[in-house]
Amino acid sequence: MWKEILGWCMPRGRWLLAAFAFVVAGGVAAPLVAQAASVTVWNLGAQVTDLRIGPSGEVWTMTGDAPRRLVPGTNEVTTYSHPLAGTGVLAVDGAGKVWSPDSFSTAPGTVYVISRLDPTTLDVTSWPVDTPTVASSIAVDGSGNVWFASNTTAVWRLVPSTNTITKWTLPISVDIGIRQPFGVGGRVWLSYSSGVAVLNPATSQLTYWAAPSGAWQSPFAHTDGTAWFAVQYSGTAVDSIARLNPGTNQVTEWTCRAGCDGLDYVHVRPDGKVWFTETGTAYNTPSYIGRLDPAANPPAFSEWPLRCPDITATSCGSAVWVLPLAVEFSSAGDVWTYFGYTGYHPDYRVARLTP
Repeated sequence: MWKEILGWCMPRGRWLLAAFAFVVAGGVAAPLVAQAASVTVWNLGAQVTDLRIGPSGEVWTMTGDAPRRLVPGTNEVTTYSHPLAGTGVLAVDGAGKVWSPDSFSTAPGTVYVISRLDPTTLDVTSWPVDTPTVASSIAVDGSGNVWFASNTTAVWRLVPSTNTITKWTLPISVDIGIRQPFGVGGRVWLSYSSGVAVLNPATSQLTYWAAPSGAWQSPFAHTDGTAWFAVQYSGTAVDSIARLNPGTNQVTEWTCRAGCDGLDYVHVRPDGKVWFTETGTAYNTPSYIGRLDPAANPPAFSEWPLRCPDITATSCGSAVWVLPLAVEFSSAGDVWTYFGYTGYHPDYRVARLTP
């Protein structure tokens, strides 16, 4: 089923403000403590490229360019024949409907769309968009509006209830924040090649912060108005977890243990603890799901090792590499992740950790 777009809305009076951040040391963290966890692994039979938790605790993945739903309690996996292919990313709204970019080849040329799957009725609704490439990041806000970007100098918002798409043209190429981009006052957090940015849709003002050092990863919007992200440093420098206060332009960093490398995919829980992944850069060494407690005295890091090839083995046995690419939480507090290439082969697994 198709729906036509009723109209495009181009925002007026965009004000672009560049803000410069400065770094304040977060203090010396306590030694990172290895933790035990119960780990359950599901092999979905095709490469997993994204993962989201639905409102009823179901686990949605984009797997082999098709959406799949895993019900952990019954181990039931459902594959939906409609290939919401696109770039292999998806989002799930509060009603349990699944959104993803897609494209169709037609006689005049390729048509790019944002599609919605209703897993109950199996209806698929698609909205044509003007993005020249399939969106590379997508998220649904609390009002059911769909935001997407294509690593280009624009961000789009689809309002399904009115079939209206609004496009903001920006001075930098951006992606929507991967896990939780929606901040206070309706602001939308974005990542770009040199740092992080935030768009105020009400005023069309974009504020962006260029990282003075290191590479700032995708931001996670906290309910207190701050944004959290991992900072990756090249060479022998240790990676860190950072918090940006946009009101003061202050960035506070918490440095991980010596040897921490490849920190990413930050997720802040309501208790204030900050979860993240650590992929490292070496074969035959564990990757980690990590947690920072910034309120502890001193601040404390904990880690849960993920060893290859079966996640929980004590030795890899061959040159393979575990790459956790998400930290998602179920309502029960379980941690979910999926994996990137291991030993240069696609990974078909998702895993649940019960700390």
